[in-house]
Amino acid sequence: MSRMAAETDRRTERGFDRFVNFSDAVVAIAISLLILPLVDAANDTIGGDTTALDFVQENGDRLLAFGLSFVVIASYWVAHHAVFEDVRTYSTPLVWWNLAWLATIVFLPLPTEVLAVRGAEEAFVRFFYIGSVFVTSLTLIGLELTIDRDPDVRRDPAAHRPRPISRLASAFMLLTALLLGTFVPAIGLWAMFLTILSGPLANRLDRR
Repeated sequence: MSRMAAETDRRTERGFDRFVNFSDAVVAIAISLLILPLVDAANDTIGGDTTALDFVQENGDRLLAFGLSFVVIASYWVAHHAVFEDVRTYSTPLVWWNLAWLATIVFLPLPTEVLAVRGAEEAFVRFFYIGSVFVTSLTLIGLELTIDRDPDVRRDPAAHRPRPISRLASAFMLLTALLLGTFVPAIGLWAMFLTILSGPLANRLDRR
């Protein structure tokens, strides 16, 4: 890329602040959407002979789905925040990869609702949910690779260390979770614990 093309591909500091703030706002909206079905269910059921305890008992699946997806989105926001601690500006590829990641985050309330309504007994429901989380991970890996390949977007290019081994390990763990969760009913959504372990595993590989 020529110097002129590189300069036109960079943005101002104010633009970068808007870029990050927009990402945080989209994540905040997505994580807030998780609770809306429960609020609607509470408005429809609580009252008369239905107590708050009855509501909790009748909506246990919805509450579990909400809690699971809240942890998932929060974890990915923390990872996204850590990635951008090393970034000082942005480029066109970084913008599009970030938009792709945000699209997967905004999409997660849909498989969450499907899981809440249908339960985890159906293989497709498990595949739909875990697969959505898997795609979120892939887009985050795409973001990191874009940052690796463009030293101009990083705060300190000399101090940056690419993490190909740890990213490969994380992707493998998530793919394993997708396969086990979909095709082994006895494991089901418990396979999501592998997604939690993928972060510590990546950090351990990085230190080595």
